[in-house]
Amino acid sequence: MTHNFNEIDRNKEAPPRAWAVQFRDWIREKVLARDIEALSQYETLAPHAVLGVPRAEHFVPLLIALGSGSTGREIRVLHDTIEHGSLSTLSFKF
Repeated sequence: MTHNFNEIDRNKEAPPRAWAVQFRDWIREKVLARDIEALSQYETLAPHAVLGVPRAEHFVPLLIALGSGSTGREIRVLHDTIEHGSLSTLSFKF
C-alpha cells in the first residue's frame, strides 16, 4: 500500500514509521467499511497521504479493485506487514 521509495530503510526489519502505520490503518479501516467516498478523497482525508502514496496512479487501482468486487462479499485482508520502515504490504480480497 505505501511505497515511498525516498522513505525506505535498507534494513528490512526496521520498525514501522508512525506515519506509515497511520496511513495504512486509515486505508484498512476505510476499505473494510467500503467507504468509497472517503477513499476517493484520500489525498486530503488520509493521514500522511503524500508520504504514503506520492502519486495517485499508485492508489487508483485500489479503487478500481474495490469497485469491481461484489458488495455482498466480505472483504478480507490477505497480507499486512510494514517492511523497511515504510513499505506496507496491505492487500485485500474483494
